[in-house]
Amino acid sequence: MKTLSLCFSILLFSAVVYADNCSGKWILEAPGRGGQVQRTFLVLNQAGASLTGTVSGRNNASAGSPVGTEIHGGKVEGDTISFYIWQGSDQPWKQQFKGKLAGDEIVFTITADRPPSQQNAQGQAGNATSTQTAKRSQ
Repeated sequence: MKTLSLCFSILLFSAVVYADNCSGKWILEAPGRGGQVQRTFLVLNQAGASLTGTVSGRNNASAGSPVGTEIHGGKVEGDTISFYIWQGSDQPWKQQFKGKLAGDEIVFTITADRPPSQQNAQGQAGNATSTQTAKRSQ
């Protein structure tokens, strides 16, 4: 009976250790201005419960490549991923990402805490929340 209990404990621990890892490149697609698709690129690096990486959505006009914004407060708890980024320069605002990892998809709830003087593409200021799905690109 002790052997069976030990085997079960090892199997359970193995499942936790080998849970899905969110490291890699991800693409979020959402409707943008004028009906165009807006793509956001995530590069995530998971090391245990710690998460680092970048979020790129706008292009550097001179280089023709996405500009990366470093993520902060990144953590992984089971299948839940969370981090935030700072947007803007004159009046920076925080954009928080919280998502559930399921294979090659992460369903994010994204909350933007914009100052009243700033609006998003839909004319919303203040706290705005959306749900978007990121798909693994590699």
